[in-house]
Amino acid sequence: MELDRLSWRAQCKLEMYVKKMSQRAFDSNDIELFLVYAREAFRNEKHSVIAGFGDTMAHSIRNRGRLQDISRRLLECPDAILRGHVKKPLGDNGCVDDIKLRREINELFHKFNLGDASQEVFDDIKLCLCVISNQTLLTINKRGKEKAIGEARLILLDEVASLDVESYDRHTQIITLQAPIQGFKGRFVDVGKHYAYARREEPGKPLEVIFEGADIDCANDPEPYEPTQEQIVFAKKFKLR
Repeated sequence: MELDRLSWRAQCKLEMYVKKMSQRAFDSNDIELFLVYAREAFRNEKHSVIAGFGDTMAHSIRNRGRLQDISRRLLECPDAILRGHVKKPLGDNGCVDDIKLRREINELFHKFNLGDASQEVFDDIKLCLCVISNQTLLTINKRGKEKAIGEARLILLDEVASLDVESYDRHTQIITLQAPIQGFKGRFVDVGKHYAYARREEPGKPLEVIFEGADIDCANDPEPYEPTQEQIVFAKKFKLR
């Protein structure tokens, strides 16, 4: 990580967001802006999670960033590998590496004289990443034109939030990131095209995910269909960790 790559103002803004994160006083809007400021500090880190998501958030045409990498690799990955390794078939450019993300977050905390991020803070950060990445359209440049190759979707299943990346051409989905979420026990929600954001009533309280344009009180299903077997299996595995 190289903070010197940032302007003085950007470093001040980044410190502000990192302190909000350490106090568990942040929401999804804070994380979206945090990524824009933090990505340059991790620019030279190989397969940086923060830089990858920051690129996704900073570009209106999503032809850069971690989610685009995943979608591109889904197009290239042989069917046999996808069937044999459902969770992580894509190597360093594939599913989000929780260990690397935690290391990057802690490195930032240490730079601003803070201790390691707590598990609750880390889970909240992952939940915000899932929420702000919903309905991200992923493209490649083909013959001078942008072609949509996939999209990211937020799925909530039995108190687990998942970010699924779907490849259009391969008709394939993969779970790229998961985080615990309160209030959806025994329920399944495909957020679909509803705008979602996470807010917090007061510091230290759990995040609440809000869906605009959807009639959802606690947990509803805007686009109802049965979850896939893969989603069910991974929701169960996640809760056992």
